[in-house]
Amino acid sequence: MTDAKKLEKLLREFYAEHEMLRGYVFAAIRDYHSTEDILQEMAIVIATKASGFDFSQPSGPWFVGVAKRLILRWFQSKGRKAVHVSFDVLDEAFSNKLVTQVNEEPDRVLALRSCLRKLPEDQRRIMDLRYGDGVDCESIAATLSRSVQSIYASIKRAKEGLRICVSNQLKEVAR
Repeated sequence: MTDAKKLEKLLREFYAEHEMLRGYVFAAIRDYHSTEDILQEMAIVIATKASGFDFSQPSGPWFVGVAKRLILRWFQSKGRKAVHVSFDVLDEAFSNKLVTQVNEEPDRVLALRSCLRKLPEDQRRIMDLRYGDGVDCESIAATLSRSVQSIYASIKRAKEGLRICVSNQLKEVAR
């Protein structure tokens, strides 16, 4: 299977489980906007890691693992501990619901894939390092000989650009 086909298959599965994963993340952090940010980060991680995914294994548990890591990172970034979060309880509550059955690729997946390819090379590299490889912004700044603030600004611009691009493409599909 080519890398493009792997990416397509995994993103189909991710978006088929999107609402369930949204519930999982929201139950853990209880913040709507941060939940959406984490889901966007998940899509980027999944897109960058798709070529190495073992398709003989179910994708749902892997998605949950990605969500857990991003949830924990979110708590760390807020200087808080995930004391009220019980991943065991969340896993039990969502376990039988994370079974993927995909019939067709959502338009949002196609739009996101297209928009990721349209990012400027420097933004795409920063996004790959940050969300694909999990490199912290300080290390990215050191690697690219840029300030940490410029890395944060690039990530913010890339996210906003992706949001606008996906929205515009979905509007065109609806016409």
